[in-house]
Amino acid sequence: MIAGTNAGQATGASESGTAGKPATETARAGRITPAAGLAAVVSAVLLALAFPPVDAGWLAWFALVPLLLTLERTQPASAFMLWFAAGMLLVGLSLHWFHDIFGPLALILCALVAAFYGIYGALAAAGVRRFGTSFLLWGAPALWVVCEHFRSELWPLRFAWLGLGYSQHAQPGLLQAAAVAGVYGLSFLVVLANAALAVGWRTGTPRRRLATAVGVVVALAAGEGLGRQRVGTAEAPLAVACVQGEGLGLAGFRRAIQRTAGLRPDARLFVLPEYTTFSLVSPGQGPLAGFAALANNLGVHILFGGKQACTGEGAYRNTAFLVAPDGRVGTQAQSQPIQFFDDGLPAERRVPLTTPWGPVGVLICYDLDFPGFARELVQGGAELLLAPTMDVREWGETQHAQHFAMPPLRAVETGRFVVRCASSGISGIFDPFGRVVGRLDGGADGDSLVGMVGFRSNRTLYLSGGWVFPWLCWMVAVAAAGWAVVRRARGGGATPGRTRGSAPTAAGRSATNPAAPTDRG
Repeated sequence: MIAGTNAGQATGASESGTAGKPATETARAGRITPAAGLAAVVSAVLLALAFPPVDAGWLAWFALVPLLLTLERTQPASAFMLWFAAGMLLVGLSLHWFHDIFGPLALILCALVAAFYGIYGALAAAGVRRFGTSFLLWGAPALWVVCEHFRSELWPLRFAWLGLGYSQHAQPGLLQAAAVAGVYGLSFLVVLANAALAVGWRTGTPRRRLATAVGVVVALAAGEGLGRQRVGTAEAPLAVACVQGEGLGLAGFRRAIQRTAGLRPDARLFVLPEYTTFSLVSPGQGPLAGFAALANNLGVHILFGGKQACTGEGAYRNTAFLVAPDGRVGTQAQSQPIQFFDDGLPAERRVPLTTPWGPVGVLICYDLDFPGFARELVQGGAELLLAPTMDVREWGETQHAQHFAMPPLRAVETGRFVVRCASSGISGIFDPFGRVVGRLDGGADGDSLVGMVGFRSNRTLYLSGGWVFPWLCWMVAVAAAGWAVVRRARGGGATPGRTRGSAPTAAGRSATNPAAPTDRG
């Protein structure tokens, strides 16, 4: 059994040298065991392997088991340190490219991400001590979603990368669960499978442990099979072209569009990267005039990125401009500027843009990382999602691959095709079931990807109400916390019926009661 601060060990210490102190006081002062440290390392490494670039998403379904097994015998403070250490190792292995972007600040940012794993560990350990091992099954998955939801969307440094649900982007069947409860629903299922394995291991005989493992595997296989039944074909009559380029220049982009149009005259919609130009874009002038003339000449729509001036000295919005052949221009600014970057002011509104084929929603780069922005556009009528993106070449292949793992979730959640055009990262076209139907891996400047897309107006269960799932998890967590406070106020201990091997309370065992039952786990 992998354990943290062992209450039984602490009691032995008090019997030999700290007579009269309750065992729980000694446990609080105890150190994390080497076995618990090893559990943190194993879980962190397995989770890192579940994400790109290795992308072995199946590992996520049992990666947390070693750490979950430490919760029952670890004080919340020790659990925080243990899970924080695991989080630091995970982000160090997975987000090492932070250093290429932020320099020394990267260490602080990594520590902030890792802190959420520590907070989860502390709260989960407190839950197990209050409610028993059963908390792992009904409380731990909901608590994980609460922590992940807060980190991803509810605080100023919102950061959704390494959300557990994204580890399943390449599992076509299991991925379909996002059409019901979104990426957070997938995260919930991953933690639930880990919790079931941990509980089966902790409380069962060897036969029961095997039965639990087989049961989880069968459930996952059934989920994959049922999900694949949902995956079908989607009508895709429109040819869309993504033109990559980092520092290509406006003239270079225009030449690339002309070349692509010559090779694929059926392409009617061209998508260029975020910040196609870093210049201010004004009506009838400069970049806008040049792309408008080209759109008119070729009879195509062109989406490009630039800066739109707004009120305030030097103020601007990172904006996508959709130019029609007749000269009409639609705009959508970025909703979530990237923290610590000069990325402009956030958009004041999100409204689909009009095209002859149907309304399109535009999500600029970082916007695609957050389910709410895509959902708002689709609920507003968008039938296709376009995502101009700047993934800089020097940020490396790991960053590119991890960012490319996020669009499939938006496609499944909304039931829409997603077109992602990167500057020099990975451009891709995703069907409504999250499958990659076109991909361009960081080609040379001016390279293009052409694929077929469709406009869809259906509503997934996620759009119809499944998006509230993380808030339901908040309700479970708050209710559990309230119940724990009430029980504590009434003098209640851990829930009766705690499974064999649970950490005893001070009332259950102390140095002054050496005859109390020992924990044989």
